[in-house]
Amino acid sequence: MNINIVEIEHTETIRAFFAIMIPKRMQERIIKIISQLKKNPLYRNIRWTKPKNLHITLRFLGSISRGQLADICNSTSTIKLDINMSFLYFIE
Repeated sequence: MNINIVEIEHTETIRAFFAIMIPKRMQERIIKIISQLKKNPLYRNIRWTKPKNLHITLRFLGSISRGQLADICNSTSTIKLDINMSFLYFIE
């Protein structure tokens, strides 16, 4: 599992989570679905995730300290996942 940390602003805590990044091909399909949904008046007021931030959250950790983040990164650095994304289906 790769842990990517994006610092939005310099604070004492950071919002953290474990996530699986979605392959580019699936992201493109999801983006097309979202663009179709945005055209529907029922979904216009939804704040959609930016395409570059699409992922599947496994566990939200909440706001944690930078020390906790370092500990988590160290303890998970050897975890390797081989995930088959073929379980995701899109019906159009």
